Amino acid sequence: MSGEKPKQTHKSARSRHEEVLDAGLRVFALKGYRGATIEDIASELGFTSAALYYYIKSKQDLLLQTVYRPIDSLIESANQYESFTGTSLEKFTRLVETHILLMIERRDWFIVMLRDQAHLPEDNILELRKRDREYRRIFTQVIIDGNKSGEFDVKDPRVTTLVVLGALNWTLQWLLPGGDVDSKAVAKEIASTLLNGIAKN
Repeated sequence: MSGEKPKQTHKSARSRHEEVLDAGLRVFALKGYRGATIEDIASELGFTSAALYYYIKSKQDLLLQTVYRPIDSLIESANQYESFTGTSLEKFTRLVETHILLMIERRDWFIVMLRDQAHLPEDNILELRKRDREYRRIFTQVIIDGNKSGEFDVKDPRVTTLVVLGALNWTLQWLLPGGDVDSKAVAKEIASTLLNGIAKN
């Protein structure tokens, strides 16, 4: 379906497109992909449905444009820490803190990626899993290096990585946005707790 072109404003086409994607993520996070409609997303933006189609082809197109954002951001940050010259303890701490802070800052991103990925086409699900494996590989390598340096005492780094990432992602269930939450303090506390579970005494 081709959409009518929205009225021009001072905003660039790119920034308006980003607004559309962000609005879609908010609606998906609130209602779920299945429950959300094009009309819901258009209403969130103050658009007509026809105007929304100027930016996206379909509801699934919007999901495809946004679902990789969380994992790509995590991989980008993790790659920086992989080349970091600090200790494995420091690398692990930074990886965990970055993961938590990004989840707090971009909560909608993660809710949609973790909950609604089942609505992706098969090829895209496989691609998402591929990127997830790359992120886990970086985490696992930090733990392996920590074992070698004597900083960690972990029997199976791959299983430990899965446990750690499961704990981090579960944060979405209990850490609610808003209020007087100190994001950095929360991230440091979680990193410290997880680190105590793998650090060599």
